[in-house]
Amino acid sequence: MHTLIGIVLLLWMYGCGRINYDELFVSVDAGNADSNTPDSDSATSDSGLGSCTWSDFSSPGQATLGTLNGTIHNYFPTLSADGLTMYLSCNRPAWTSPYRIYKSVRPDLQSDFGDPSFVNTTINGVDPERSLHPMLSFDGLRLYWASNRSGSQGFDLWFSERATTSVEFDSATNLGFTSAGDNEGSIFESRDGLRLYYSIELGPSTTGADLWLTTRASTNDSFSSAGSPIAELNTSDDDRDAVLSADELEIIFSSNRPGGLGANDLWVARRNSITEPFGPPENLTQLNSTGDEAGAELSADGTTLYFNYNGGLYFGFGADRKL
Repeated sequence: MHTLIGIVLLLWMYGCGRINYDELFVSVDAGNADSNTPDSDSATSDSGLGSCTWSDFSSPGQATLGTLNGTIHNYFPTLSADGLTMYLSCNRPAWTSPYRIYKSVRPDLQSDFGDPSFVNTTINGVDPERSLHPMLSFDGLRLYWASNRSGSQGFDLWFSERATTSVEFDSATNLGFTSAGDNEGSIFESRDGLRLYYSIELGPSTTGADLWLTTRASTNDSFSSAGSPIAELNTSDDDRDAVLSADELEIIFSSNRPGGLGANDLWVARRNSITEPFGPPENLTQLNSTGDEAGAELSADGTTLYFNYNGGLYFGFGADRKL
């Protein structure tokens, strides 16, 4: 029996520096669906030129995480490049539990994610320390997160490195952006590993959380602690949880600024080059509600957006989202 499984992702688009996802519907045996999953390493672009835009995301639906989604908080998902592994923050086993980092896997892109499992105490620390905002690098070799664990001043940014994706993360190093009273979080690393987008709430805060950017010359270097705010995106309200497209020309983030539909909403801004400022943010009205939307994560091909809605992990699947 043959099954129509959807979209094969093809080619870069030369003129605009965005990944071009042409639709090619193919019939294959369902048992061989994995062999038709595109190599996400090919879905990159460095040209950063042009002003292409995506089509809208479809209306969101609830993601399945075993049997537990909706009964406790599942926050800040981050996906591996192949879309088969998700790290996220959970306060399981109960509402009163501290947030820790968990891992969920699935056998293929057509399957639901399974019950999340606790990563380990090296990453998460011990009670009552909290670890949240995980971010997995595109090559799968670095895991970033925010924590108030021993050695932090407020919530600091931490990272772990591994030599191969076949082993678990088992180290914890403070990134060194330490400043007493400040809280850092919501990390996103560019695909080349040279730019780190994050949020920071200066203490005592008078302007809410802001989006910041820091850089490094090579992946052998450390990120500079002298980051700078992304001024064109920040307001006097909370602006955080940034995720970017492969070419870094599109940024999706959460904010409770005026003009939204509820508490925190998802917003999008675009630019023509990574050396230019972002344009004015637009509200992603098709995904937002009078509730709380935050913690967005894009799949490697840019077509699927996962995000938090009032504590549950929801997703917007835009199968026809294309250039």
